[in-house]
Amino acid sequence: MAPIDRLEARLDGVGHVLADRYIVVPPYQRPYAWSDEQITELLRDLSDAIRTKEAEYFLGTVVLTKNNDREHAVIDGQQRLATISILICAIRNYFDGIGDTERRDLINQEYLARKEMRALTQTAHLKLIAADNGFYEKEILSPVATQQSSGRKKAGSPSHIRLAEALRLCTEHVSSLVKQTNEPAQVLLDWIDYIRDKAKVIVVEVSDEGAAYTIFEVLNDRGLDLSVSDLLKNFVFRMAEDKVNEAQDHWTTMVGVLEASGAEEKDLRTFIRHVWASQHGLTREKELYGRIRTTISSKQRAVDFVTSLSEHSKVYAALDNPSDELWKPYGASVREAVETLGLLKATQIRPLVLAVVKHFSAQELQRALPMLVCWTVRFLIVGKVGSGPLETGYSDRAKEISALSIKTATDLYKASPTILVPDDEFEQAFKTARVSAHYLARYYLRVLERTNGTEMVVNPSEQAVTLEHVMPQTREPHWKSISVEQHKAYLKRIGNLAVLDKDLNEGAGNLPFSDKAKVFAKSSISLTREIGSSPQWDLAAIEARQEKLAQLAVKAWPLKPRT
Repeated sequence: MAPIDRLEARLDGVGHVLADRYIVVPPYQRPYAWSDEQITELLRDLSDAIRTKEAEYFLGTVVLTKNNDREHAVIDGQQRLATISILICAIRNYFDGIGDTERRDLINQEYLARKEMRALTQTAHLKLIAADNGFYEKEILSPVATQQSSGRKKAGSPSHIRLAEALRLCTEHVSSLVKQTNEPAQVLLDWIDYIRDKAKVIVVEVSDEGAAYTIFEVLNDRGLDLSVSDLLKNFVFRMAEDKVNEAQDHWTTMVGVLEASGAEEKDLRTFIRHVWASQHGLTREKELYGRIRTTISSKQRAVDFVTSLSEHSKVYAALDNPSDELWKPYGASVREAVETLGLLKATQIRPLVLAVVKHFSAQELQRALPMLVCWTVRFLIVGKVGSGPLETGYSDRAKEISALSIKTATDLYKASPTILVPDDEFEQAFKTARVSAHYLARYYLRVLERTNGTEMVVNPSEQAVTLEHVMPQTREPHWKSISVEQHKAYLKRIGNLAVLDKDLNEGAGNLPFSDKAKVFAKSSISLTREIGSSPQWDLAAIEARQEKLAQLAVKAWPLKPRT
């Protein structure tokens, strides 16, 4: 643990903190993350404090460490500093809008961006991470005319949208203040004074980042108002000691890869938990921080952990993209398996998938991933997806793969008997299964068609093939022989569902079965075409068809890896 050689702590106005120094958000910190609720709460609390003439309003703690003679790095408090800066921007913009350029420039120079005498260039008092800073400087620190012509329309990433939304909320708040007074300039200057002197933060300045992480962890030991990922990041950086730069580089890489795939803060937490579970067994989010603190006891372990996160992030992001280059060497079956696991929303299985991808040979991975798809379908049909034992089983197998005691798809199958759905249980459940989600029903029927002994590959596109309820969703006027209760019970049974060529589906609709049968008989899809030869469509016909589909399902989604 890094020793704290020098620590300065004092109570100061948050405006002074911004005015007195250049503050940089290190690249490994998370993007701007405050929600509308958090911003609105801050504005409301400041309004109440100013209206009631409160001597102070406490904003929390800001932990800083000096990068060089000019810059301080913010280890804790960047969200508050960024939001206060945006509020000051909104006040500055008001003065610009009424043509008071002198006050506009004074506010800008004092709190937002100072013009250097020699170079005549402006340096922002607050610099966000690279992913946010360009948007922040152009769309928030920029002149009002530029903001009005672009602003939120150019906000693309989630953090950019939040920054734009913060400016909108602050601008609306300033407008509201102005409308409530005959002296708007004086009211807004009162706000600037309050932010400078009375909106207080505890400023903790330490000599180096290692000491800053120690202070951060002590201040946030209970994790209040702080994400697990933030706590973990700062704990790992503290433990890394003189290898902290290496740890920071890996963390930055990980966050960049995940954010590029569209991940947000909650996804980052889930990712870290899944990586940990793939190596150490099932770990709930509330247990994660404690488990990692207990296990990572040296700087090398800290670096190894964040290196592992960086490596796994590429696989984790690729799980949401079957076209990713990562899957190219493994062939079409693996890409299809990745796509299907995404379609089935199989997130619980990800620790196991991570372990398989990292440790199995290419040949064994090609056998294992399609097998995991089959397991997932069986769990969905039987209804085990939400069960604790299933998630525990996945994580236990992943841990065994990481420990190299399971090395092949066959080993994995043999090690998993207690969590698997056997053939008889799967077939029995399939005979009565109902499917509400159209995307699931379409997937099941496409795979069953492929298993039915034909060479037909059903087009997955809804533009080419649609899902048809043989007994339609409306009983009137041709299906009144089926009672309301029976209709409700059988409508979404798999046996009552069919995938049908789009051009034929338009003529089916709510027709009597004698007419619909003629449409089905023209289908190029064999399982659908068979419906057309049925003399009638009643509950017995649905059950008979579903029994056949259940027998096919056992073959379509086998437990053992295919050879």
